[in-house]
Amino acid sequence: MAEIIDQYGDVIVYSEEGHPTPFYEYNGQIAANPYGVLQVLLDDDDLEEVMYNGGKQCVKIAHRKHGMCRTNIWVEDEEGIQIAKNIASHTEVPLGDGPGMVPIFDGRLPDGSRVNGTIPPVSPDGPTLTIRKFREDPITIVDLIKWGTVSPRLAAMFWTWVDGLGAKPANFVIAGGTGSGKTTTLNCLGMFVPWSDRVLSVEDT
Repeated sequence: MAEIIDQYGDVIVYSEEGHPTPFYEYNGQIAANPYGVLQVLLDDDDLEEVMYNGGKQCVKIAHRKHGMCRTNIWVEDEEGIQIAKNIASHTEVPLGDGPGMVPIFDGRLPDGSRVNGTIPPVSPDGPTLTIRKFREDPITIVDLIKWGTVSPRLAAMFWTWVDGLGAKPANFVIAGGTGSGKTTTLNCLGMFVPWSDRVLSVEDT
């Protein structure tokens, strides 16, 4: 038994009895493009992340309203490898398994979305892609409070820790699993950094 929990455009999101995650169903037409069927997911502003783990699994998404969802979108390995190569071309990484090529890449799409991917033999079960979509309207600490991610009291404490009242900023760690909102939270807290300070980012890639 299914219950529709959201509907917009060519998309229906519904819950199914016995399944812990909602189902995202796209029923529109898909025009030819470099990203294949993934393009419709990249065009959906309600999505935060697109996860493809080979042709044996459906594509999964992180929805802003409904969390992790399964989809009715499947991509065969051969097509997935071609899509990965098309995306890697934006990062100037020679993706492949031949001489002078690499089977793994990280980078950004033209719209600012973060992407990483692999192809066999690094991922023996098939190609993989994870696309963290860029949001044009930044999420603020007010949004986190509104969504119940943090309480007003905790938000005030974050502000105090980051700003340090102009005297003593605090050290603290933002930690969590994949898709838990670490980057989103950090971006919000970055808005508390005084304009006169410099932000230093160190990334392990």
